[in-house]
Amino acid sequence: PKESPLRRTSDSGVLAKQFTKSEQAEMKRNLRSRLERFYATHAPHKAAGVSKIVAYYWNRSLGLLDTRLKAQYGHGLPDPPPAAPPPPKGEPPVPLDKLV
Repeated sequence: PKESPLRRTSDSGVLAKQFTKSEQAEMKRNLRSRLERFYATHAPHKAAGVSKIVAYYWNRSLGLLDTRLKAQYGHGLPDPPPAAPPPPKGEPPVPLDKLV
């Protein structure tokens, strides 16, 4: 049989795709940003623990994290930041050193 691109994670047996290193890095940056915004608003004294939370949850169910935050603070994770717009089609951007 074919090997599945999915693997079982340790949190409640949630299935998660195996991600490339760049996808992993993006997921971690996104989660860090969301947690930093959350803790800045709801528990600034716990902001120092964001790295540990990111390390634990980046590839697990964010629904579980959201549920735990709602239970403890009455609020869940903020929405992710909007995606950056795609670069304009046509000519490539001019390097900064050529603008002078």
